[in-house]
Amino acid sequence: MTSKICRRLLSCGVVAITFVTHPAVAQTLPIVPTTTLQTETANNTSASSTFSGQPNGNPKPANVSKSPHNTLLYAGNSTKIYAHFMGWFGGSGHKPVGYNSTDPAQVHKQVWDMKSRGISGAILDWYGEGHITDTVAPLLRAESEKQGFTFAITEDVGAVSDFAKVNNCDVTQQLINDLNYAYTKYETSSAYMRINGRPVVFFFGVEAYYVDWKRVREQVSGNPLFIFRNSNAFTDQSSDGAFGWVTVNRSDPYDINIAYLDNFYGTSVLHPEKITFGTAYPGFNDTIAGWINNRIMHRDCGRTWLASFARVAKFYNTTRQLSRLQTATWNDYDEGSEHETGIDNCLSVPAWTSGNTLYWTLQGEGPPESVSYFRIFISLDGSNLMKLADVSGSSRSLSLSSWPLSTSTTYKLFVKAIGKPSIQNKISNIVGHRRNNAPPTAALQLSTTTGKVPLTVTASTSGSSDFDGSVTSSKIDFGDGTVVNGPNATHTYSDFNSYIVRAHVTDNRGATATTGKTVNVKPATSGVVITEPASGANVYNYFRISAHASGANKITSMRLYINGTAMDTVRKDRLDTYIRLWDGSYTIGVNAWDSTGAVQTRNISVKVGVGPNEPPFPVLGLTTFTPAVNTKVRACTAASTDVSKSVIDFGDGSPLQTGTTTYHAYTKPGSYTIKATVYDNRGKSATTSKSVTVH
Repeated sequence: MTSKICRRLLSCGVVAITFVTHPAVAQTLPIVPTTTLQTETANNTSASSTFSGQPNGNPKPANVSKSPHNTLLYAGNSTKIYAHFMGWFGGSGHKPVGYNSTDPAQVHKQVWDMKSRGISGAILDWYGEGHITDTVAPLLRAESEKQGFTFAITEDVGAVSDFAKVNNCDVTQQLINDLNYAYTKYETSSAYMRINGRPVVFFFGVEAYYVDWKRVREQVSGNPLFIFRNSNAFTDQSSDGAFGWVTVNRSDPYDINIAYLDNFYGTSVLHPEKITFGTAYPGFNDTIAGWINNRIMHRDCGRTWLASFARVAKFYNTTRQLSRLQTATWNDYDEGSEHETGIDNCLSVPAWTSGNTLYWTLQGEGPPESVSYFRIFISLDGSNLMKLADVSGSSRSLSLSSWPLSTSTTYKLFVKAIGKPSIQNKISNIVGHRRNNAPPTAALQLSTTTGKVPLTVTASTSGSSDFDGSVTSSKIDFGDGTVVNGPNATHTYSDFNSYIVRAHVTDNRGATATTGKTVNVKPATSGVVITEPASGANVYNYFRISAHASGANKITSMRLYINGTAMDTVRKDRLDTYIRLWDGSYTIGVNAWDSTGAVQTRNISVKVGVGPNEPPFPVLGLTTFTPAVNTKVRACTAASTDVSKSVIDFGDGSPLQTGTTTYHAYTKPGSYTIKATVYDNRGKSATTSKSVTVH
C-alpha cells in the first residue's frame, strides 16, 4: 500500500518503494524422538542381563561406551586392538555368568559387541581338540567370517598338561598334533589372523613343560608365526614375537604393574624385528577362582583401565607405531579381568536447572577423566528422547536459550555421561524445564546428618517454594536405593556409609529442582572391626575376610595382613575379600589409617583347615640317571596327583627350584639324590627321591 505522500511522489515521476515489516513468527523446536530412555540405560553388551556382578570386581552389565578402544592410546595411532577371549563358561570348573559359551547366539552377540567397540579380533584361549573351547572355536570362526572380524588361537598349557603326565614333561608331540589340527580346522579360514601372509599362533603357559621348538617348526603345517608371553620372548630364538599380559604387584594392589609394562615395552622397542602385541586391562582378582592365588589388582573405578592404555605412549608414538594390542581380557570372569560387562567408573550425574541453564555435576569416587563427553537429551514425555547437544567432558552447564523452546510446554531433560571406551555410561535424574518459568526452590530438612547404625532419618521437603507458581510434588531419594514420595518421609539405614539424600521438587508447570545433603552413617562400634571370620574360628582353606573401620576422622585406607605379610589394601573404610591359605594357625591383622595418618589395628587368630586331608602323591621323572658333567637333567613332577606346587632339590647345594618342569646341570662328577617335594592346595606335602650318577 502506498501513502498519500507516495502517490504525490509518483505523480512527480519519483518511484517510491515501501518495505513492510511483519512481526517475527516464533518457531518452536520440533521434538522428534530418535531413541528412548530405556535404550539409553539398557545393557547394550553381550554380557547376560541376569549376571548381577561378583565380589572380585566384575560389575553388573550396563549401558557402555562404544567408542573405539584405540582412542585410549596416543593421538594418531594406527594400532589394531584384539581381545583375549574365554570360551569355557557354562561348563564345569568355572563361575556361572548367565550364558553358555557354546551357544551360537551368544558367540554372535560377543563378536557384534567387540566389533561395536572398535575391536578388530578375538584371540581364543584354546585347550585343544575335544575341549569345550574346541566347540566354541568353530562358532567364533563362523561369526568372524560373517561379520568381517578376525580370530586367532592361543594354545593354553591346559591343552598339553595331560600329555606331560605320561611323557615326562616333554609335550613336543602333543603340541605338534594340536597345531596341525588347528591349522586344518581354523588357520585356513579367511578370517584367521595373519601377519605377512602367515597365520599367528599364541602360547600361554606352555613354558611350564619341555618343548623341542625346532621339531615343532619342522613338523607343523602352515608356517605359523609363534607369539610367546612376556618380554623374554623378544630374545627367545624360538619365538617370532611377544604379547604382554596382566601381572600383579602383590605388594600394591593399586599398582598397574608399571615395572612390568615398562620392561615389556622397553624390550620391545629394542627388537623391532619381532612382533609386539601390547596389553591393557581393567584389573585382576582371582579370589573367587577355583585356583585362587590371592592376586589382586584393583579396578580402581576405571583408573587401571585408562592407565594401562596410557602407558603405551611412553614408548610408542606416530613415528614408532605400536601395531597391535591385546586386552586382557574380554571375559575372564573367574579372574576379575573381564570388560565385557563394561567398567564401572563409580560416578553419578545429578542435574538441575536455574533460569534457562541446565547444570550438572559428577559425583562419586571415580575419575572425571573417565567421561568422554556429555550428551543432552530432551523429551516431551520423559520416555522418548531426542538428542539436543553433545558437550565436552569438562563442561558442567548448557544454556538452553539457544533453542526455541515453547513457553507453554514442560520439557524433560537428561544428561548422559558418555564414558571412555568400555566405561559404563551414566545418566542423570529427569529435569523438568519450561522456558521463562522459574523452577521451584528445593529445600530439604533432615532430622540428623550423622549417627551410628541403625540410623533413622526423617526428611522433609515442606520448605520448598515456587515464586511464580506452586510446588505440586516431591520425591526423596535416601541414596541407598530407597526413593519415596514427599513432602515427609522416614528411613532407617542398616548399613554404614556416606549417603547423599536428594530432594526432587516439581512445580505446577512441571519444572523441577534438586537439592541434596549428606548423611554419614557410622558403624555401631568405632575402631577396626573384623566381622568375618570370628576370632578363634576354624575355617576352610578358602574363606571370606570382612572388616570395617571408623573413628573421629575419615578412614582413608585399610590393609589386610596374614602373619604380618600384606595381602590386600583398599582406599576406603571397609575391606571385603576372599583368600586361600594352607592348613595351619594364622594371625589375621587389619590396619586402618585416617585422614590425619593415625592408624588403628585389630588382630585375630584363626585355624585354617577343616576335616581330614590326605597327602598328595609325588612322582618324579628324570631324563637320565647318568648325566655327564655340564649336561642338563630335566626333572618332572607332572604325573604327581593332587598337587598345587612342586619344589626340587637337586642335591648338590644349588638353590631349590619351583615348578613342574625344572632343569639342572651338575658341575662335578659324583652321586646325587634328587628330591621332589609336592604340596596340595591345603599345604600338605609328600616327598620322593631318585639318585643320579654324574660322570
